[in-house]
Formats: sequence, C-alpha cells, structure tokens
Amino acid sequence: MLETSPIDLSINASANKTNINPGDSIVFTIVLSNNGIDNADNAAFYEVLPASIEHSTWTCVALGEAICTPSGTGEISDLVYIANDGSTLTYTITATLRANEVMRAPYQAFIESTEPQFDTDLSNNAAQISTTSIIYSNGFE
Repeated sequence: MLETSPIDLSINASANKTNINPGDSIVFTIVLSNNGIDNADNAAFYEVLPASIEHSTWTCVALGEAICTPSGTGEISDLVYIANDGSTLTYTITATLRANEVMRAPYQAFIESTEPQFDTDLSNNAAQISTTSIIYSNGFE
C-alpha cells in the first residue's frame, strides 16, 4: 500500500507595477510556502508568461529548509523542496513587454504536489496578475 504525505502548498504573487507600457520592464515576485503536516518534496512550480513578454530572467532565494534552482531565463519549470517549518522560496522574475504590444493575458504561476504526496488545499496553488497597457496612436502620451 502506498503511503501518502499531506502537504499544503501555497503561492502568493505580486508585481512592482499595475500599468505597463510597451518596452517597459516589470518585476513579478512569487512566494511559495508549505503549511502542511509533511515536508513538500519535488513539488512542481511553473509559470505561464503572457505571449507579449519578449525577455525574462529569474532568481530564486530559499529561506529556511527549502531548495530551488537559483536562477534562469525564460519560463520557470522547477521541482522544489519546502519544509513545513515556515520555510519559503521567493522567485523574482524580471520581464520586458514587447515594443508596440499590450499585455492581453495575465501572468500566471502554479505550484503542485507530486505523488505520493497530496495537497490538502488546492485553492491556494495558483496566482494570477493582470496589468494594464496603453499604446497611444502617435506613440507618445
């Protein structure tokens, strides 16, 4: 019989701005934690960047007993470890909106458990950030 391990992964997301103009950079901050009974091992964290993003870099900082890939470029897909002792992972994503484009789709991030672990509360495993973009007809305000 396969023994399961209850965990409670959660994700919080924020951005450094709510309005972004074509060619501007935006910084998304994602904080992952585990409020479950057991430690989360090999949890899958991933993001979906809007198509209007042309470049992104990211870093991850572990606080306490947590493990992640320290940095990368492009969309994140990372298997992580987060202890249930208040440890956290903080991802900082710096992205640039393409020139002459608006951000039509939101930024999305997700954290999921992998077997044999199960997440006791799936309602806090996804985050979404919407921004507003404006293109002026003459290219200026």
